[in-house]
Amino acid sequence: MCPLSSASEGEVLSVLRVRLEPQEVKKLGEMGISPGMRLRLVRRDRFSVVVDAAGSRLALGGQVASRIWVAPVPGA
Repeated sequence: MCPLSSASEGEVLSVLRVRLEPQEVKKLGEMGISPGMRLRLVRRDRFSVVVDAAGSRLALGGQVASRIWVAPVPGA
C-alpha cells in the first residue's frame, strides 16, 4: 500500500482509502476514484499525476494524490 503519488507509471492500482475532506471525497467519487475502484497511473511528476479512471483520463494535484492510498492489482 502506498500513496498514489508514489506509485509507478503504468501500474494498475486498486484504491484502498481516500483521506481528504468529505466534499473532496465526494467529488473524486463522482470522477470514478473511490475505495474499491481500479485505475491506471499514466504519468507522475513532482507536482501532479495523470490516471485513467472509469474510462476517463484525470489529472490530480500532487497533494491530492498523496492522500489517495492504493495497492497494485496482481496480474493486471
